[in-house]
Amino acid sequence: MDKNHNFQPPLLPVQWTSAYITYWSPMKQGNFISSGSVWFDYESEVYRIDGIFNPWDVEKTGYQLWMSEVTFYGQGKSLVSKLPYHIKQENDVTAAFNYDVAELEGQEVKANNSIVPRDILITGKATFQGTEKILGMEVDCWEFERDNPFNMHRFYLKKGSNELVRMQQFKNGQMLIRDLPNPSTDQIDQKVFKY
Repeated sequence: MDKNHNFQPPLLPVQWTSAYITYWSPMKQGNFISSGSVWFDYESEVYRIDGIFNPWDVEKTGYQLWMSEVTFYGQGKSLVSKLPYHIKQENDVTAAFNYDVAELEGQEVKANNSIVPRDILITGKATFQGTEKILGMEVDCWEFERDNPFNMHRFYLKKGSNELVRMQQFKNGQMLIRDLPNPSTDQIDQKVFKY
C-alpha cells in the first residue's frame, strides 16, 4: 500500500449512482450476500436505495426483504416500500425451497439526514491510508476516526478522485462491506426519485 500522498479528504460527487453488493467479513451463519442500486443527489437533497435489505435476520423472520427507500431529507421525509419474500419450508431439508411473495407495502416516515452525507469523510475525520487495488481498480483508502458518528471504518475511492467503490462499516461485531463496482457521476434523471 502506497502512503506517499498527503491530501485532505474530498467531498463526494454532487450526484452519483452505482450498483452495490453487500456482504460480511467474516461471513457467519445467517449472513448472506445481497445487491441493489443507489442514487444520490446532494444538490436536491435526495437519495434512493433499492435492493434486498442486509443486515436482515432471515431465520428469525422467515423471509428476505426487498426494500426501496426514496429519502427527501431536505423535506424531512422518506418514502419506503417493502416486499417480503417468505421462504416456504419443506419437510425434506434436501429438497429445493420456494418463495411466497407477499404484497407490496408502502409508508412515509420522517428522515432529516442523508445516510451517506456528501462531507462524510471530512465529518468523520478520515485520514489517507495509501493506495491499493480492489475490484480491478487502483483506489485511495481513507480510514475514519475510530469513534465517528457513522460507525464507518474505511472508504475506498477511485485513485485521485472522489468516486466511491467500497465502504466498510462496523456492524454487530463484524465488518459490513458494500462494493460499488460501477460508480457514475453522470447527471441523474430526476424521474428516479418520483414514486
